[in-house]
Amino acid sequence: MNAEVHVAEHPLVRRLVDSGIAIWVDAAGADAFATAPGHAVLFLPGPPGRYPDSSDVAVVLAEIAKAFPTLRVGVAVQADAAELAKRWQ
Repeated sequence: MNAEVHVAEHPLVRRLVDSGIAIWVDAAGADAFATAPGHAVLFLPGPPGRYPDSSDVAVVLAEIAKAFPTLRVGVAVQADAAELAKRWQ
């Protein structure tokens, strides 16, 4: 896959959100997502050409979410991913 592909266009990342397993999380909504009750994971995928493991993480994360249905899953929007990564490094 081309390194210039927008993260949201990656089919495995898009499937997480489209299937209802995950929600998009931007910088404005990140604190609310993180502080909501229960356990949560925030996935910060990178461009698949540069970070090919993002595809693997998307697949595994979907399976984990199915096994633990109360787990809240968020996917960082690409525009805010760097800011969110700094916030929770």
